[in-house]
Amino acid sequence: MSDYKLFDTFYDAVLVVDEQSRCYYGNVAATLLLEMSARRLSSGKPVTQFVTMEPDPIAAEGDLAKVGEATQLREIVFTTSNGKKGWAQGVLQPVPEFFPHVEGEPKRFVVCLRDVSLERVLHEKYRAELDGKEAVIADLKIARSQLEDYSANLEKMVEART
Repeated sequence: MSDYKLFDTFYDAVLVVDEQSRCYYGNVAATLLLEMSARRLSSGKPVTQFVTMEPDPIAAEGDLAKVGEATQLREIVFTTSNGKKGWAQGVLQPVPEFFPHVEGEPKRFVVCLRDVSLERVLHEKYRAELDGKEAVIADLKIARSQLEDYSANLEKMVEART
């Protein structure tokens, strides 16, 4: 829908859904994140046909008609219909009032997803490297302690032999 072209310039993935979780728009970032064409994303099909999210920021709100403002940011694990897995931060909010709304159509909502998959992978690699260094440091402390004991006992061993 051309009414949502404003979101085309956003770097975060943006989906516009209705109260039944049917998707009517996905910006360029959403097409890249979900590996899906913009035409398919704007087909009016349920979001669950394109991506599964745990926890689902849409279903977590229960009755969407009662959502009046932006929800809290949630950490989400997602899997696309192509099998791509990743992590995102998601928020749900009603479509702003300045967007035209056709009377009789269901209320629409904006789902913003920030892909944090790279940050997550880098954090896990950093954590693994840090854990490895901590293990080496612990081993060095043990070796130092053993060397100190050996050094202290060396004089006694020399005395015992002479």
